[in-house]
Amino acid sequence: MIRRPLAVFALALTLSACAHHGPGDGPPDGSGRERNAGPPPGQALLRYDADHDGKLTWAEINAGLKAEFEAADKNHSGCLDDDEVRAINEARWAADPTSTPLVDWQHTGCIGYRNFAAAPLSLFQQLDGNHDGVLTPEEIKGGKAKEEKDERKPEGRRGRGGQGGGQGGGPPGGGPGGP
Repeated sequence: MIRRPLAVFALALTLSACAHHGPGDGPPDGSGRERNAGPPPGQALLRYDADHDGKLTWAEINAGLKAEFEAADKNHSGCLDDDEVRAINEARWAADPTSTPLVDWQHTGCIGYRNFAAAPLSLFQQLDGNHDGVLTPEEIKGGKAKEEKDERKPEGRRGRGGQGGGQGGGPPGGGPGGP
């Protein structure tokens, strides 16, 4: 009969050890991130804020990314080869071990501007809560921007192909910028 109380004690001890949280760990603090998770993801985009006003526009991020791509493209081929990609990834990981690496998903030995810029542009679009092509400090920190009332007509099918067949390139909602 000693086994049952001993088993209950062992189970209680195990559960209490699993439930213990020390400083800096534990459940999210209301921001949706762990307390020691580091800066918000949008913070890294501020390096493209050319006028240093704390806001980031679609034009600023595109200009900054194009300049970075051109600087990384040492042989000016319009294509980053394996050596150029390796150098970029090593620099990114040295600066931030959680950064997104460049990957040649098509296995062509070439990463063009579109793939080079995909992750930061996607993050910009995700953070741009009101789809105006400008990240405010609140949006950069991961907060929601106030939705502006959209005076446009409801979006629906336009002709046989929907909204058009272009490549896009601008921010969602048709804000300023684009190709």
